[in-house]
Amino acid sequence: MNLNDSHQFSLAAAPFDRRDADIVLRTPDNVDFHLHKAILCIASNFFDGMFNIPQPDESCQYEIHHESGIPIVCVSERSLTLDSLLRFCYPSTDPSLKDEELMADVLAAAQKYDMEDVERRIKKSMLVSILYPPSNIPLAPKIVTAYAVAVRLGLEDVACAAAVASISTITFPYVPALDKVSSGALHRLLEFRRRGLAEIGSYSFCTPLEPPAGDDNPDKQSDSGLSAETSATAPGYEDGGKGVIAHNMSTQFCHESAGVTIQSSDNVIFKVFRTILALGSPVLIRKADDVLASPDSSQIVSIDEDSKTLHMLLQLLYPMEEPEVPDLSSAVAVYMASCKYEVLVAKAFAKRQFREHIRDDPLRTYFMASKMGWAEEMREAAHFSLFVEQDKWVPEMEDVPAAVYRQLLDYRLDCQRAIYRRSAIDINGWKTHTSLRQPMHWSNSKLYGADRSSWEVDRILPSIHDKLSTSVFRSESEAVIAMACGHSSTSDDSRNKFLRTAEAVQTELDELLIKIQINL
Repeated sequence: MNLNDSHQFSLAAAPFDRRDADIVLRTPDNVDFHLHKAILCIASNFFDGMFNIPQPDESCQYEIHHESGIPIVCVSERSLTLDSLLRFCYPSTDPSLKDEELMADVLAAAQKYDMEDVERRIKKSMLVSILYPPSNIPLAPKIVTAYAVAVRLGLEDVACAAAVASISTITFPYVPALDKVSSGALHRLLEFRRRGLAEIGSYSFCTPLEPPAGDDNPDKQSDSGLSAETSATAPGYEDGGKGVIAHNMSTQFCHESAGVTIQSSDNVIFKVFRTILALGSPVLIRKADDVLASPDSSQIVSIDEDSKTLHMLLQLLYPMEEPEVPDLSSAVAVYMASCKYEVLVAKAFAKRQFREHIRDDPLRTYFMASKMGWAEEMREAAHFSLFVEQDKWVPEMEDVPAAVYRQLLDYRLDCQRAIYRRSAIDINGWKTHTSLRQPMHWSNSKLYGADRSSWEVDRILPSIHDKLSTSVFRSESEAVIAMACGHSSTSDDSRNKFLRTAEAVQTELDELLIKIQINL
């Protein structure tokens, strides 16, 4: 394609319009920057390598500008970003990057083109704006935007400074920049604000720290999907030279008469009957037929799934008992494999298995369901997460944007407020509803108030383990009221007033659950 004829191009503003330029950088919005290779080479290791490493005939490699006769290099940055970036490189005053999104784009471009000095100067500007903000600009949005930009670009020192600065604000708004970072990044900021400065040395904001040894890591597995001692020489396996034969997984998958051989990603061999494969998976049978038809192939169908996942998938294809799914990650792995290979029976089975984990692990299932696009399961997980006393980090937070976590926090906030509104209990002269501490905002989980009754009610709400069931309110009522009062017994009148709130709370929470915004 002739780049000179396809569009009408405009010339960049000075000083990027000089006639003595020897290279043109062209942006997607059709602006030509006439530049000097020497300046670019000094500012950028990337351009230094591009221009100084011997190249083939330049006239073949680059399009030539029709007026100046100099080479054109097309870049992906838009003109506003490139203009700001280049002004850091040329002998002029550094541009003022007041818009944080533009700052993020320019900083990303500086990292891309290996402009170390430009990156350092922009980081310094960000730190100054965080530590010494103008008095006429709202502080909280600027700090959180700087945090999000820093996390997105891996600037740990800037992210840390922004997190520390955020402690001076009681709450902060959700800013557009958070859409470009993970729920995990938002969780780390909220957790840091909850704990405070005392533990600053143990924090990493841009990436999650590895959980310490001995922690209850969710579904921790080896990379292979097999236990550490499983190998070609382990009992129940036979090394056939092409892989490990899965004798100890099921005798169904080691018949030599089976016509199809499937090898998992961890090199375990499964012998499968073609007829069963054809009935259950159109994708796998096509792969098998292609392999068997090729004279040059090893006659083995290799797939990306590990042996544990493949074993469960094949069990669902065969006329045999449904497999035991050991954990939540396995259920998701089977579901993903069933979608990939179009195994409908396995797809339905895996989703049922997933749902069984929602009550006991609502946070992980919420984020997993979001990644899968399952609105109904997200709602159910949100329902059961209401009284999780503290959100612990889960790996799935890193797979979805911060907006997914924020909508869960918003839903919880609405539900907590509903509970406090309805829990108007007159116990031993205390009117809890008159001074009950209310959660202020999704960005601050601390509740505010002074009297003893509100503090006690704040303690007891997370203890209602089965969440929203009226029967649980009733079964726990004696202990709950006693704790709220600070005494071992209460009057019948107090008890009855408490119990009457249960149904009203249940009804209001059900209504909130229907209204929750689930954006997939």
